[in-house]
Amino acid sequence: MKFRGVQFDFDGALVKSMGDHLSAWQTVAKDDGVNVEPSEYFLNEGSAVHEIAGIFSGKKIENISDEYKVIIRKEEVHFVRHHRFELYLGVEKFLYKLHVRNMPPGIVTAGLFDRITRTTPADFCPVSKHS
Repeated sequence: MKFRGVQFDFDGALVKSMGDHLSAWQTVAKDDGVNVEPSEYFLNEGSAVHEIAGIFSGKKIENISDEYKVIIRKEEVHFVRHHRFELYLGVEKFLYKLHVRNMPPGIVTAGLFDRITRTTPADFCPVSKHS
């Protein structure tokens, strides 16, 4: 079987960003008196941002209310300010090998498109939005 491409998850697979996400959520939750343990956060890795906001606020999510938008915005601001883009060891070399073999990588993420484009170096890879 010949493969035509390879898909990767972005956060925690290609990019070392999970610690930065954890730190951002801990900062936001602390403002509301909630302690976010790493083990609790990492169990919810891959969840949509509004779902994580609901989990750490202890509220059931019916829709994305203004309150959730404020929580999400606080987390985003902290993440963008403190995120250090760093690939896992071997990722750059592996992606180059895919390129040489004309096998394009696809990146999937639950992350917000705007945040990904603002925190990812332009020379890492072209990023486009596909639903």
